[in-house]
Amino acid sequence: MESPLFHYYMHTRTRNINVYSKETVHMFVQGQTTLGRGSKLITSLKSIGRGSLIIILWIIGASLFIATLLRFTSVTEQSLDWLYVTAGCLAFFFGGWSAGTANKEKGLMIGLTTGVAVSMIIAIIQWTGYNTGLSLHQGLYHLLYIALALIGGILGVNRVTVNKR
Repeated sequence: MESPLFHYYMHTRTRNINVYSKETVHMFVQGQTTLGRGSKLITSLKSIGRGSLIIILWIIGASLFIATLLRFTSVTEQSLDWLYVTAGCLAFFFGGWSAGTANKEKGLMIGLTTGVAVSMIIAIIQWTGYNTGLSLHQGLYHLLYIALALIGGILGVNRVTVNKR
């Protein structure tokens, strides 16, 4: 014997089901349309991942360039402080730009999220690998980097919308 609670549960569950036509389901399977809000979330996460990857690749490339410069020239590390900051600024700006271009909307949020995600990754690596937290000096640099990723995200979205017109 089924309980009244079971009947109420089944009635509320079946009442809220959306029914789609065969054509809509076929278009969804073919990739011609999206159903629900999940696709925007996935697009946002992909664009944040793309921007984060761009930032990390730029930082690795700049590190290799600076290491080569230090190895084969008589330049000292202290004289290249401006190059470290410039490389980080360019990396975060172009990472935000790439994320904004990929997402095509909400550039402020995408750029901000991309910058915060990479800064958190860097802070976690520093905390777990070197057993030190971020200093005030490093925190200010990371705020600059996040702001540049945010600006890059805004400009990346606006670049896409200008090209559409």
